[in-house]
Parts: sequence; C-alpha cells; structure tokens
Amino acid sequence: MKKPFLAAIVSVSIVLCACAQTNAGGEPGGPPALEGSWQVEDIDNQGMIDSAMVAVEFGADGRVSGRGGCNRYGGEYAYAESVVSFGALAATKMACAPALMDLETKFFNRLQGELGVETAADGALVLSDDEGRILMRRMEGEE
Repeated sequence: MKKPFLAAIVSVSIVLCACAQTNAGGEPGGPPALEGSWQVEDIDNQGMIDSAMVAVEFGADGRVSGRGGCNRYGGEYAYAESVVSFGALAATKMACAPALMDLETKFFNRLQGELGVETAADGALVLSDDEGRILMRRMEGEE
C-alpha cells in the first residue's frame, strides 16, 4: 500500500518540476513572457526623448503593434527559445519633429532580424543582438 502512494508523490513531483522549468511567465527556469504592453525606456544605451511614447504590444496571436514615437505600427512576430523575430512592420506615415523621427527610425531598425530576449533582475525586458539593445518595462496595469 505504501508503494503506490510513494509512486504517486514521485510522479506529481516530477510533473511539478517539469512545469516549473517550462513556464513562460518570465520566472527563473523559463523564457520571459512577452505578451502584453511594454514601454520602451532605452534604445542602444542612448536614452529616450522625454515626450516620446515608444511602446510595444505583443499579442498572443503572434501580432505586434504599438507606437514608434511618432507613428503607429503593426506586424507579426515569432517567439521561441528566448529569441524573437519580427516580420515586416507597417507604419503610418505622419511627420514629426526630426528628433522624434530619428528615434523612431532607430527603434524600427532595431526590430529587424532575430533578437535575444531576457528578463533583467529588476523585471525589465531586454531585446538584444550584437548591434545593440532595447530595454522596456511593462506598462502600468500589466502583470
């Protein structure tokens, strides 16, 4: 009678350990969670323009959208094994101040190719490659 009980406990323990290693919630042992709204705080360690609202919304359906500082954009993304890649992004064509347009161009250029994804110790999301990085934080109300 003790053997089936012990076997059940061992089985449950193995399942719980496996789930802890494959979670997608940004916790240790699992890939960072992308879904939700993120505000960009830094691009390539060069800071941000105070009035610029650069944001990324990762949808569960593989769609990405947001604001590049001047224009709204949208497209598709794929995420696997802590790497995100973006498809072609479409954006509106409004003109803004040259500094905002430069920031937006830098942001859109950074969203090309494959980017490594990691969660910093303070909860920030970092997308990076050999050329640079984007640092962002969840927008208020997002968990």
